Amino acid sequence: MSAVNITNVAVLDNPTAFLNPFQFEISYECLVPLDDDDKRYSPEPIPQHTENQFEEEDGSFSPQLMHGNEDEDAIDPEEDKAELDRKREAIVLEHQRKVEEAMKAKARVPDEMEMKAIKMMGAMEEGDAVFGAGAEVNLDSQVWMIFL
Repeated sequence: MSAVNITNVAVLDNPTAFLNPFQFEISYECLVPLDDDDKRYSPEPIPQHTENQFEEEDGSFSPQLMHGNEDEDAIDPEEDKAELDRKREAIVLEHQRKVEEAMKAKARVPDEMEMKAIKMMGAMEEGDAVFGAGAEVNLDSQVWMIFL
């Protein structure tokens, strides 16, 4: 292990194009020298040969069953497609049901003012309107205020 003191960091090619990589010049002084028995450190990978029990000579690869389940059956493409179609249909039906429920929930509920007007006038007909308190109605270029 070594100890260093960084004395200066300079950014090179500044300003530069956006896609260009950053380049730095770093100045440092060594405080504790590197011992001979210490490992080398490098920004580049240091190749190390490791013995691996799974490594074999070139060209001697043979596939091995990793699952261990010998009861697995081959997938029938037609049966698989039919199962996917059933699942898609179930999802579409579920979506349609949810949309219908949402439409029913959003069905317009008459407000209190409208219910009161319906009770007083009887059934509403085409062209009937209900106005709330403070509403303005323009009749023949005259503005009328409605007070309840």
